[in-house]
Amino acid sequence: MKDTDLYAQILSIEDPWSVSNVIFDKPNGKMTVQVSLAKKGLKCPKCNKSCSKHDSRIRQWRHLDTCQFSTFIEAEIPRVNCPKDGIHQINIPWAETNSRFTLLFERLVIDLLQDCSLSVVAKHTNLTWDQVDGIQNRAVLRGLKRKKKKQLTGIGIDEVAYKKMIGYLPESNPLYEDLFVIEYLSFLASAHAITAPTKRIQEVIAQTGLQSMQHKKMGHLSKGFKQRVGIAAAILHAPKLILLDEPTAGLDPNQLIEIRALIQSLSADAMILFSSHILQEVAAITDRVLVLHQGKLVANQPIASLTQSGQHNLLVQFQEDITAQLELIQLKYNLIAQQDKRTLVIQAKNTAELDQARQYIMALALEKGLHIERLQTQAASLEEIFKLLTH
Repeated sequence: MKDTDLYAQILSIEDPWSVSNVIFDKPNGKMTVQVSLAKKGLKCPKCNKSCSKHDSRIRQWRHLDTCQFSTFIEAEIPRVNCPKDGIHQINIPWAETNSRFTLLFERLVIDLLQDCSLSVVAKHTNLTWDQVDGIQNRAVLRGLKRKKKKQLTGIGIDEVAYKKMIGYLPESNPLYEDLFVIEYLSFLASAHAITAPTKRIQEVIAQTGLQSMQHKKMGHLSKGFKQRVGIAAAILHAPKLILLDEPTAGLDPNQLIEIRALIQSLSADAMILFSSHILQEVAAITDRVLVLHQGKLVANQPIASLTQSGQHNLLVQFQEDITAQLELIQLKYNLIAQQDKRTLVIQAKNTAELDQARQYIMALALEKGLHIERLQTQAASLEEIFKLLTH
């Protein structure tokens, strides 16, 4: 049997392909099997109709070794010009279109990956890590193509268990104003199928400070107590995540302090995601800040590091009127406030500029015979940081 016929059977090369030559390079330990295509094989891979040849190029594919010799398939691969579907490379039976390895070689690599690490397989097959990873990715894609597409009939989520993990207080707190507080919480406890509901309701009432209001109709409650009822409803089923949307909006100063303290106390048992446009409340309640701008997350930091990493202000107070010096100072630094004729606030972009501003003010005071009563560094407020991030 000729070498060409032998390798045609070994490689399962069939018409219109044929093995035209076998080159044995013993010094380099390499075997090259040259494969050619008959003219009748010039077919469009899309419509399977015979087409004219557009161009071609010679390519090689790594194959399984022949004994101790590395074996490669070499062929001139044409592209056809289909009147209907345009220019395409013809299908290759032994390899994928963009692969440099035969399907049998890739199968060997996948088999090795089931028992060995990527680095071990790369070393054993004399491939790079990227080449092994590429073979693995192509195998996954082939598997996905073989799977039959099925219509989605359901989602594998236990929605009841999922909802039990989340408590939510919307901005417009929806309350049944004709119900008593205790009546409303009892209804929610039934909806959540809470075990020992009476005990749990009293725990939540105590936690939210509603003892004196539990037998009143919710329509008769103040804004602050309505928010307390909304928070009680959100935590009744002991969620692990509590979402609060503008919980302090519309409250008077005393109610603000009370609700703020209540929210902070809840953080001992659950994670709280608190949404608000009142940045003073964000700074007072939270320990981490996420800033969204046009649908993108532009900051996600502990509030202390966020303010420290931003701009800094330098508050300067003199004994004398410094109105005459303001223009000179404004030429060098951003003057964001003048509280009176003796006090001003300089904004610095970073700590280096802050140090320069401090040295400049001290030199200016010495030159003009001014006396500094107060020189104090102030971290930028959350409002200033927000403006900087979203400007």
